Amino acid sequence: MNLGTEITADSQVLADCDYIVTATGAVPLTPPVKGIDSENVVNVIEAHMNEASVKGDNIVICGGGLSGCDCALELAMDKGKKNVTIVEMKDTVASELMFITAAGLMSKINEYGIALKTSCKVLSIEKAGVQIEDKDGNISLLPADTVISAFGMRSEKQISEKIKEKYSAKTRTIGDCCQVSKVGSAIRTGFFAGMSIE
Repeated sequence: MNLGTEITADSQVLADCDYIVTATGAVPLTPPVKGIDSENVVNVIEAHMNEASVKGDNIVICGGGLSGCDCALELAMDKGKKNVTIVEMKDTVASELMFITAAGLMSKINEYGIALKTSCKVLSIEKAGVQIEDKDGNISLLPADTVISAFGMRSEKQISEKIKEKYSAKTRTIGDCCQVSKVGSAIRTGFFAGMSIE
């Protein structure tokens, strides 16, 4: 095992091995929203990994998928953040969850007073907060000390595609770099890749 080692398609270790599995994962999706690169904005992965990056009590999470909801609960339940708001374009948060799981999630969201702004579009991120527009065209500003970008993820394919191109006969690609999904899908593809090695 070699941790902290960068691999490229030209790395000698790839030429020497019998089988290659690439699992380069996914990276946060960054839509062209005005102000998304501001100092008060952190992506959802950074918010999980670095507690100090989430400052203040007024937190607005842009994106109400599973990762955005999970982040909101972590901040409210474990970190004691008092005013956490989720902004979501769809009419419900975590729409990909099964009903029974979603019911449990919503119970906790309500218990910890997490505000939901569904059917709302993020127009811009300002120094004072997040400007949103609801389905009726009403525009408002949500105050925020920290804005968390949870707009989703995109596959990180660049390295895996170069390796696959050079070593197509012995390379298998797994996980989010094939298609962004849940952790269970990534584990299954890894399991099948391992089982196929003779």
